[in-house]
Amino acid sequence: LLDLMASQPRPFAIAVLAELGVDGPRALANALMALCEVDQGSFKEAHRIVMHDLLESWLPGLKIPRREDYLAGGRWARQSFYDAVYSVAISILDLSESYTGLKLRLQQVRHHKERDPLPLPMELSKDFNHQPTSKLKSAIQSAIAKIGFADELGQKVIEDLRQKRTSAQDCSEAIAAYKDAFSACSQVLSIDKLAFQADWFKAFYRRNYDALMVKSIFDNLVDDVDSVRVWMEALRRGSMGVDLTDSDSLTRSPPSGSMLDSFDTAMTKMISPVPSPMPGSASNTQKPFFTCPEKQAEQELIDGIIEAIFFDETERDHIKCDPLVRLLISNEPGQYNFTIITAMGVITEGKKG
Repeated sequence: LLDLMASQPRPFAIAVLAELGVDGPRALANALMALCEVDQGSFKEAHRIVMHDLLESWLPGLKIPRREDYLAGGRWARQSFYDAVYSVAISILDLSESYTGLKLRLQQVRHHKERDPLPLPMELSKDFNHQPTSKLKSAIQSAIAKIGFADELGQKVIEDLRQKRTSAQDCSEAIAAYKDAFSACSQVLSIDKLAFQADWFKAFYRRNYDALMVKSIFDNLVDDVDSVRVWMEALRRGSMGVDLTDSDSLTRSPPSGSMLDSFDTAMTKMISPVPSPMPGSASNTQKPFFTCPEKQAEQELIDGIIEAIFFDETERDHIKCDPLVRLLISNEPGQYNFTIITAMGVITEGKKG
């Protein structure tokens, strides 16, 4: 919410605070005190936000009271901290009168009715092919051609990658061609915001999504980020039907220590090499793979990631043959503004749910 407020004009922040105080100045005063004293212990000192300064930047002319000034020895020790915050809350609600008046006038805005057909990209409109050559049409043709050219170059190097004759970062020509295709797709999207619904665009978008997911896990494994190596090793063995954990040790109370110690013991057992029944017959399944990525070849590590995180065999084979995945192309560095939307639920009937 703070990111959204900071990215909008000042009246937006005032409107948000007014919504927090919709039940009156006391509700807003309580919200302001909670906001100013929000726990930021999880952040480094340099990354913590001075909430008083942030609020004052949105509320010119108003000073947000600081609790320490009203404690014993403070400059306003004889006065009430709550009364000071309450006074600021009243001033904020006064500033929000124009927003409140607008909200009372505009209750609902509908640009389309529910029975209206879903909007489609211009490319799928009936008269698109009958129109004279347009900027959008030429942009689409250019994007499709550049995707095809990049795939052609990618297919030429994919065998060298698999045979370890070269590495992904050495395939500069193919990587540059794909980045050129990315730019061409961005150009199409800037002309028609619904272009992502076209089949060719969706297909290329999905390939990029899968490629970036593999690339992200690859980087985290190599850089040993958090517990990704342990997680991926457990996922790999689980996908192969290997169960090396002692489930009883996770459910019963340990004689000493904590349940976390029991979990760590089980995870250590899972990722450690398991002796085979017969000397010299240890299978690849039982040998640690993701816990020591530096011992694996680049493309073998990619294959292992794909095997672990994708369920459908046909999809796995398709992704393994995609040069976009093999080339490990990163996003361009920079600031990205995006929204994450999640959908969660509980499945009560297993696979039938």
